[in-house]
Amino acid sequence: STPKPSSAASDVYKRQAIVIDDLGTNQVLTERAILLPSSISLAFLPNSQTSADLTTRAIEDGHEVLIHMPMEPLDSSVDPGPSALLLTMTFQEVLHQLRLAFTQVPGAIGLNNHMGSKFTQDENAMATLMGELKARDMIFLDSRTTPATKGSIIARERKVKTISRNIFLDNDRSTIAIRKQFFLAEEFARKNGVAVVIGHPYPETFLVLEEWIPDAVMRGYTLVQISAVVE
Repeated sequence: STPKPSSAASDVYKRQAIVIDDLGTNQVLTERAILLPSSISLAFLPNSQTSADLTTRAIEDGHEVLIHMPMEPLDSSVDPGPSALLLTMTFQEVLHQLRLAFTQVPGAIGLNNHMGSKFTQDENAMATLMGELKARDMIFLDSRTTPATKGSIIARERKVKTISRNIFLDNDRSTIAIRKQFFLAEEFARKNGVAVVIGHPYPETFLVLEEWIPDAVMRGYTLVQISAVVE
């Protein structure tokens, strides 16, 4: 989903768009995320008592904020959490949950999916979501929790600004594994101009990220907010 620059321009466009998901429920870890450079975007779960206040603080510190919207996974034994969008919901129920989330994460510029391997495969469900995002001129970041996602396809059909995740940082939480994922993100950005990277508020992720940022910048990579790379 990312246009490839010419080889001559590749060094100029070595951009990293990093998003930290799952924020709002743990205040200490969320506050640590807010202390990261404002070029890193932050995604807040709705339906957390602290999300609204912490979202406001994040925006005041210059971060772009997304709603990290829970959606139904393929594995029915996994609970996506409160406020999740489910395929068993009516059209009106989906709209109600979405509109509630917009109030719970005030100032969000867009939305990405938390889980959602089942929900994002459903064209009708995603069309409902995109209608709401289009009406608010919000972006959709497809976390790509399934290769069968219809997210970016429906977004483009509905003329919603969108981009897809390229790299997950911390499916394996070991610092060695996270460093390897940053290497892959760098390689992807060199080839494609930008890498869209998603991580989570784990102590291991913060440790590696805080070490990686100054080194990566020194080597010519640019950290950009998520709105800078949507199409």
